[in-house]
Amino acid sequence: MTNRPSSDRDLFGEMPVQRKGAPLFADQWPNKKVARIVELAVSGATARSICDDLADGTMPNEVRVMLSHWGIRERHTVPVPVELNSKLRAKLFDDARKRGKDGHELLTDCARHTIKDTMYESIIDDSDV
Repeated sequence: MTNRPSSDRDLFGEMPVQRKGAPLFADQWPNKKVARIVELAVSGATARSICDDLADGTMPNEVRVMLSHWGIRERHTVPVPVELNSKLRAKLFDDARKRGKDGHELLTDCARHTIKDTMYESIIDDSDV
C-alpha cells in the first residue's frame, strides 16, 4: 500500500467536503459576461436587474459576491445626464432660483416625483413621437 492519496482525495489526503447550496463563486465566467456585469454595476444597476439583463440563470447573490470580490460596490444613486438646450436650462435655473434651489436639485426632485408617482402619461404626449 502506498501513501499517495487516491484520486478522490485532496492534496492533504482528506476527502473533499461537499457544500450545500449555491457556490459562493462562479467556476468561470466568460470575459464578455464579466464586462457586462461590471458595465451595468458601475452605471447603477442592481444585482437583480443585472441578472434580468443576463437572463442566463445567474443569481443576484452571485453577482453581489463577485462584485464585492472585484472591489466594486453596488451604487444606490447614480447621476443621470440630461441634455437641455440653453433656453430650457435658463428656464430651469430661473424656476429653481424662485424655489430657493439650484437647477440640479429642481430637476432631481421633478424626476424623482415623476418616476415615483408614474406621472409619465400626465406629462408626455406620445402622439408627438
